[in-house]
Amino acid sequence: MIDRVDRAEAIFIAGGDQADYINLWKGTPLQAAIERAMARNVPIGGTSAGLAVLGQVDFAALNGTIDSARALGNPYDKRITLDQGFLTGAGLTGVIADAHLDSRDRMGRLVTFLARMVNADGWLSPAAAGGIGLDVETALVIVNGTATRLGVGSAYFLKPTMAPTVCAAKQPLTFRNVMVERLSGSGSFNLPMWRGTGTTLYDLSAENGVLYSSQPGGSVY
Repeated sequence: MIDRVDRAEAIFIAGGDQADYINLWKGTPLQAAIERAMARNVPIGGTSAGLAVLGQVDFAALNGTIDSARALGNPYDKRITLDQGFLTGAGLTGVIADAHLDSRDRMGRLVTFLARMVNADGWLSPAAAGGIGLDVETALVIVNGTATRLGVGSAYFLKPTMAPTVCAAKQPLTFRNVMVERLSGSGSFNLPMWRGTGTTLYDLSAENGVLYSSQPGGSVY
């Protein structure tokens, strides 16, 4: 397997359970081989669980998955297991990524993951942290720091503007003014600058465990 990875022209990590990848690959020669491939600019991608392990911070799902309502209601639910030190795709420094955003209503949990990253876990400052969410049947292609969207859905780029007001065990999350850029058309997004062209801008706030949007109609997507 190491030989195959060392000779690979592209690497794609399948969906499934990201806990398997982190439990079985992290810290092994396989991880080192994938990182060597990334260093020589071999394209790497993944879907679902394969996407989840490509950010600097990963939702590891070591205790199973979680939905948005439970995550917003308790940011320290035992099912919210975050991990770093595994793979980090090009352009994804400081980023946590999540898939199936619209079909599984995961915007609330992505906001919660960001809150944990920048405040309670202390891994990143708000300015250094970001979240990327993808709708079902949607891909994001990153070349030299510029991301373009392919498929039928949207890509969402989340950036905190401040630390959470309340992010504690068994307390609903309060985390205000998370800026969102939604890329739905033929525009692009510059990851180093965290700025898009052809995007729709709005902000999200979690207030006492409930997610609110500045968009007309209050849609978080």
